[in-house]
Amino acid sequence: MILSPPLVINAPVILLVGKTGAGKSTLGNLMLRTSENENPTFFVSDSFLSATKNSCSANYKINEETYNIVDTPGVFDTEDLDTVILEEIARTIQKCAYGVKAILFVVGQ
Repeated sequence: MILSPPLVINAPVILLVGKTGAGKSTLGNLMLRTSENENPTFFVSDSFLSATKNSCSANYKINEETYNIVDTPGVFDTEDLDTVILEEIARTIQKCAYGVKAILFVVGQ
């Protein structure tokens, strides 16, 4: 698994976790102020099918401190087994050498 762009090694991580279709990628794009229509940082599906198959990341600054925003595949995915998704999330967390600062559980309506 490769995270693109690579994680900033000395930066904490904000992990986006939730069910498929809950809006994790959309939240990441809103945080990064990137438009879903023009040039999104994280790809967003307009259906309830999973768009994120592998974790992906982007850098984000809050008060001059850099964070890694990490978008993860959806739990209870419509196509993949939960064990595959949970293993992907676990591998992603292992790559967070500086630690996970926050886990945002995204819950759709």
